[in-house]
Amino acid sequence: MVRGKCPSCLAELMASAPLTPLLKTENGIRPIAVGTIWRRLISKVAMKGVGKEMIEYLNDFQFRVGVWGGVEAILHTVNRVLNERHIDGSLAMLTIDFSNAFNQVDRSALLREVRMRCLSISLWVEFLYGQPARLYLRDGHIWSTTGVQQGDPLGPLLFALILHPLVHQIRNKCKLLLHAWYLDDGTVIGGSEEVARVLDIIKVMGQHWVLNLILRKLSYFGLLVMVASFVKGYFLRTSGGH
Repeated sequence: MVRGKCPSCLAELMASAPLTPLLKTENGIRPIAVGTIWRRLISKVAMKGVGKEMIEYLNDFQFRVGVWGGVEAILHTVNRVLNERHIDGSLAMLTIDFSNAFNQVDRSALLREVRMRCLSISLWVEFLYGQPARLYLRDGHIWSTTGVQQGDPLGPLLFALILHPLVHQIRNKCKLLLHAWYLDDGTVIGGSEEVARVLDIIKVMGQHWVLNLILRKLSYFGLLVMVASFVKGYFLRTSGGH
């Protein structure tokens, strides 16, 4: 199956899954699609086959794929920078989130990244995501045509792959003290002009993959009590963003 030997007529069946909507803390919905045992098993085998190579590609900035304790690592690093540079009023910290990111990324862009970065599993990923799949909810179903299914063992890797070109753009164009991601949650610390440049890059590149940006915090150093300015920005496919 990983080598593309499975009949294409089985693709919709293999890619379909029951849908479980979980309530988020902010009253949103997190749709979890857990596929068949065969799909999960094959995807885990596929992940095992490319895991080491992909960890090397991602782990400079991505702390979710193949990194144990990734959240703790980011948190401790942020705390260290805050303790060392808390009186530097020229620095800013930006935390980034994307709205419904897993479900909205462009699959054509996703498949291109997979072919480029992990060709050995590309036929399997195309088998799963190259056509619409049914997500069953009670007695009905909806069609899944965009994004990566949450519940897919390959899901974190696939999303990290689609995000990584943006991460590299930030790395190449911005000088930062800290630049770390946990899937779609990003944290950057640097000079205020550099952080503003990060935001501009995300606004431009995010539209290519239909990543809807939510700015959670923009916090400036140099205060005994950190003051956070909460801003929400949404990119619409038709308008190009606000």
